[in-house]
Amino acid sequence: MRQIISPLSAILFLLAASPATAQKNSAAKAPLAKVSKAHYQVQVQAPTKAGDTSQAKLAIQPKAGYKFNKQYPTKVQLSAPEGVKLSKAVLKKADASQFEDAGATFPVSYTPASQGKTEVTAKLKFSVCDAKTCEIVKETLTWSTGGAAGK
Repeated sequence: MRQIISPLSAILFLLAASPATAQKNSAAKAPLAKVSKAHYQVQVQAPTKAGDTSQAKLAIQPKAGYKFNKQYPTKVQLSAPEGVKLSKAVLKKADASQFEDAGATFPVSYTPASQGKTEVTAKLKFSVCDAKTCEIVKETLTWSTGGAAGK
């Protein structure tokens, strides 16, 4: 059986598959900051515009064979210089949009006064476990509110 592709379908397919579209989509999804270790990965994704409140997603993901320790008192301590207003400086379990064995995701709201090299820093304390032991993790992640890559 032969399928016929309409001209409109072909154009839409070509637009979706174009390098410019792929580059735009991958740039939107690229993390601003990322740390990857043997047992876990932490990353931040956030759109940022001067004067607008930005909603970053800070995600903690255990790697294969590990799970996020929901019993550990996870904490995210945020700091930013003058010119960046944080909605909340300390995030805990109740602030997470996801908090389960597969990981935790925390929304981080902030408003930069101007574009540029202003940075937000997150100091994290969390734990990941395998079948035998738990590892307590202290990690620091920094990202630019101007959209540049983080540290």
